[in-house]
Amino acid sequence: MKFHTIMPRSALWAVAMLLTTNFAWSQNPPPASTPPPQEPLAETPDGAQEIRALLEGLPVGTPGEYERIPGIWQIAIAAGKRNNTAELVEVLDISLPKGDEPLYDWQAVVVGGGVINGVSMAGEWPKERLAELFKERPELKARWERSIPLAIKMSHNKEVRDGARYDALRMLGATTYDVGGEHLLKYLKGENRELQQGAVSGLVDIDDDRAVQNLIEAFNSLEVRNKAFAFEGLLRSDARREKLKAAIDSGKIAPDSLTEEQRDQLKKPGAATPQ
Repeated sequence: MKFHTIMPRSALWAVAMLLTTNFAWSQNPPPASTPPPQEPLAETPDGAQEIRALLEGLPVGTPGEYERIPGIWQIAIAAGKRNNTAELVEVLDISLPKGDEPLYDWQAVVVGGGVINGVSMAGEWPKERLAELFKERPELKARWERSIPLAIKMSHNKEVRDGARYDALRMLGATTYDVGGEHLLKYLKGENRELQQGAVSGLVDIDDDRAVQNLIEAFNSLEVRNKAFAFEGLLRSDARREKLKAAIDSGKIAPDSLTEEQRDQLKKPGAATPQ
């Protein structure tokens, strides 16, 4: 799910403290022997604690849920990009459905649009990273595995908002191609730009030659911004880069479908970090 950047509450607190302290200092300067005020100590990020605070009294299944989702997403994707094991385990523990619970929109936002999206942006393959997080945590692994068919169902449910369906598709990017591939393909050539982005991003996150082939075959028909996401994903490894070059050389990907910047980027060595 994509939203405008929202400054975390801890950051807002720090800014307010700095402004208040500096103003008071300028209006009433202390004696020269008094040391200047120190900046507030940075708080250690705790995505799970911040999400818990936003979940308190959350009216799930009502418009009120979406009033809090932007803030929840901002915290979750920041945690994903920090990629701290202890923090991610806690975030997943409070976000994956328990028992026979359904997959709620806010949960798909945290897991797919936040954790998986952020981990991918940090340069990790989400499936492999989740496997590391679930090692020696069988109960959490079981909850993740149960959430996959729920994410598939959500991704196809037209009564669910497109943003949450996008997040559900991102969850499938942390599965195998055999599990998620056909569901991602359904939206790869569709007209819904947001769901197409979910499909592109999901396939980018699956380390499988079939996903690469799907992205190459659909490249010319992708919406402009989604084409950029696919391009970055096809630079994610040296093997992918070579397949992309071969597709361009063979005419499978039209040269004029690339921007000048992308053509220059393709000439540079090394794999790209996912965006």
